[in-house]
Amino acid sequence: MILCGKAAGTHQILEISSIILSQRDIMSTLGNLNSGPNVVDAVTYHIYNLGPGGSKELFDKMQDPFFLSQIAQTFKNEEETVKDFGPWSSAWIGEAEGAFNSGGPESGTFVGSFWYLDQLGMASKFNHRAYCRQALIGGNYALLDTQTFIPNPDYYR
Repeated sequence: MILCGKAAGTHQILEISSIILSQRDIMSTLGNLNSGPNVVDAVTYHIYNLGPGGSKELFDKMQDPFFLSQIAQTFKNEEETVKDFGPWSSAWIGEAEGAFNSGGPESGTFVGSFWYLDQLGMASKFNHRAYCRQALIGGNYALLDTQTFIPNPDYYR
């Protein structure tokens, strides 16, 4: 989780590793500190909900509405956390791609559009103000080809 805010007229970013603590625990703790408007502007988190890039199931998961809908609770939890502990701030997806470990060969293709459009819809439904992709260049999910810099299919979505 990353908190973005302003202090003394400058923008600062505080990154919190939350392997053990939930987002609610972290925000609750921050709520007990000197926090309020103009302290935390955004709460971000990362999503790689399709599993490892080398998975043989990746292609099917990208097209499975039931599987794709399982991440909705994460979006909702983030929306509720911001609403409860920082209503002056906003929820952001700070880094995302369907699959981790550099995605899979499917990540930058047309079939990846189903995952990406589903993610954008959920982000909108659950009041997220920003959605940032993982990489401009690098890995299977780069928006630009690493050799030619020609846009991959994901670039146009």
